[in-house]
Amino acid sequence: MIIALYGQSSSGKTTIANALRQILEACPTRHCGEVVKARAKDLGVSFSDLPDAEHRAIDADTRAWTEEQPNRAIVEGRYLHHVLSRTLVGLRLVEVVCDGAAREQRWAMRMKRALAVNELNNMDSADRDFVTKMYPGRSPLSPGLIVDTTSTAAENCAQQILEWVRQK
Repeated sequence: MIIALYGQSSSGKTTIANALRQILEACPTRHCGEVVKARAKDLGVSFSDLPDAEHRAIDADTRAWTEEQPNRAIVEGRYLHHVLSRTLVGLRLVEVVCDGAAREQRWAMRMKRALAVNELNNMDSADRDFVTKMYPGRSPLSPGLIVDTTSTAAENCAQQILEWVRQK
């Protein structure tokens, strides 16, 4: 069984994945954003300048990784509902959401600076353009569960996910 978390930047995917990992006693976890950042660093380019071919290779690696997991695992990333749309493993797909104000606050804390006007909206627009370019004609998977992290602690979201998984 794979618990796959997807959602917009700063919605809480990584934090929930880490909380799940603690509860599930260090089960394998893949943070797709970290993989993309590492690949960009290896190539000496910025995150936003990583070539499409590299993104496609990372997507293929993510699909292979999910299919190779013998038991349970956690994977999180912005576009997993597209990336894993052709994967035939026991996915438990969770969309992680939160309101714009909370995302802005989290992003500012991560970047250690205030956000410029419309910076988050511009990033969301760039994400939509990226999806159109990278996943044309591919129907995304629908989540089995939507978790709102606006005012819910990551540990509580993780417990909610695990309860849903147990009921499946």
